[in-house]
Amino acid sequence: MANFGSFLNQFTSNPTILLVLGSALAILLALFGVLYNGLMNRRKVNDGYTAFYVVGGVLVTLAAVAVISWKAAMLALFAFVFSGLPMVIGAMIRSEKVRHADKHRRLRLPYAANGLVKDAFDELTEASRCLAEIVEKRQMTMDEMIRLAARAIVRVGEANKKLAEVQTINK
Repeated sequence: MANFGSFLNQFTSNPTILLVLGSALAILLALFGVLYNGLMNRRKVNDGYTAFYVVGGVLVTLAAVAVISWKAAMLALFAFVFSGLPMVIGAMIRSEKVRHADKHRRLRLPYAANGLVKDAFDELTEASRCLAEIVEKRQMTMDEMIRLAARAIVRVGEANKKLAEVQTINK
């Protein structure tokens, strides 16, 4: 069985130094945690790298432990590699799946836009019907053609107004 004193770094084997150093490290690590958390809050993005930020925080903590005992830090690092590596790999795989899914997913329109899009579709359908009637009828007077073409132009204009209104809706 190992003697606890031999487990500590030589300068920390003095109980007074260990207490002062341990207290200072505790305060510094708490400050680091608050600052690091603030940095993560400011990011406001889940970019798939969260696991790596956790690894960075753990390495800072292990560096603080190494000040007291490099042997303890190495033992903890060894344990964290085996417990954390599967989580990091899993996070990378999940992140890649989300990125891949986002490329193929359509964005949903706000509820207010749905009616406007339907109205624009209806206007374009009517314009298409008017133009098809001009093309299909062989025996049509020039006045009838102009009337149907003008109606199609008005319908396209109405559809354009509806779609312009959709653009103004906040998502």
